[in-house]
Amino acid sequence: MNIQNNEKALNSLAWTISQSEGQFKLVFAHCKYTSLHNYIAQQLKEICSVKIQEIKLKPYIRKLYSTIQGQIQNKQPKALMVFGLESISNIDELLFSMNQVREEFKRNCPFPLVLWVNDEILQKLIRLIPDFESWGITITFPFTPDGAFHDLLNNLGNKANQILSDFLQVDADTFLNELSIPIENISEIDLALKSLYNRRNNTEKDLEAKVKFILGRDDYANQNFDSALKEFKDSLELWTNENKKKRIDKNPLAWHLFFLLHIEICYFHKPKTNNLDQNLDLFCSLLYKHKNLNWINKFVTQFGEILKHLEAWKILKKLAQTILQKSPNKLLSDNQSILISQAYGFLAEIALIEKKWLEANHNACLALRTINELPEEQQFTKNQYQFILAKSKAASGEIKTAIEILENVRL
Repeated sequence: MNIQNNEKALNSLAWTISQSEGQFKLVFAHCKYTSLHNYIAQQLKEICSVKIQEIKLKPYIRKLYSTIQGQIQNKQPKALMVFGLESISNIDELLFSMNQVREEFKRNCPFPLVLWVNDEILQKLIRLIPDFESWGITITFPFTPDGAFHDLLNNLGNKANQILSDFLQVDADTFLNELSIPIENISEIDLALKSLYNRRNNTEKDLEAKVKFILGRDDYANQNFDSALKEFKDSLELWTNENKKKRIDKNPLAWHLFFLLHIEICYFHKPKTNNLDQNLDLFCSLLYKHKNLNWINKFVTQFGEILKHLEAWKILKKLAQTILQKSPNKLLSDNQSILISQAYGFLAEIALIEKKWLEANHNACLALRTINELPEEQQFTKNQYQFILAKSKAASGEIKTAIEILENVRL
């Protein structure tokens, strides 16, 4: 019955928006679990015939009306949804300002306006600004705790999948910036995870692993590095054990490496750890098992860029050395050549930073020699090594040679 009631509420909201297109219509979309607001909104977009614009309020916002006008900038949306009222630091002040200019909403907002509210915000609307609240209709999504928590956990699992999917598409700055943003409504996630434990459903261990991964990222964002490290290690253990029983992902190596990458970033903030070598040893062993050359190149390059942004030179150097130690002495495969060239490239960059020009020159030459053994279409990072070599030559006073190297770089 609960599922049917939620579907009924979703259809009611979609119908209200479609029937109110072109006119002001105030709707309070009410769900007590704030974590589910975005999840429900995405379902709404899938069934609603009207294109819906979204606004996520910042905690410091003091006036809703002027914020909306500033966002839409005279380009009237077909419909507008507003999230984040529960995060406003001075919510009472904002609510009173809404009531003071309620006629402006009616005059200048000729579109359905959907305000997402939890229990607390809905009660404040009724108690503090009943005139404004009475203008709208309230559509409630009556999730029970089990239903809400199940959807929330699945939503977090999908978020974890998206983070991995996006990893190779964003730059290191973006990755680290997103890693520094805490998760909202963390208390609801903790309750949801407890409900998962209470169900004792062994078929959901992979989901638990990904939820713990998200919690680890939240701990990292809050600079609780010990807690983050524990969550990432627990995630890895859960996921690895589950994957041994059954193949739970199309690309298990990618997940394994991604967990280890997050563990390694935590180690950067714990310089006295004794587990760095062991973690990197496993990391590099898995890299050599991966068969997708382009994926390997992008993943290792991204990891290297993250370590450079963190100025984690010790870890980057150890990563390069471990890749070289793991390399076979026999004829190299293409994926091995890519990894080895990247290792020499990292060592060359570190030598440049340390102003060890001869060492930088030597490692850049080794990187180029290794990558030149690959077919041209697989020489992904050749230009980078040529630039490093040119820098080392210029720093050593060999300006003419440096210019000649740069002239041969293929742009």
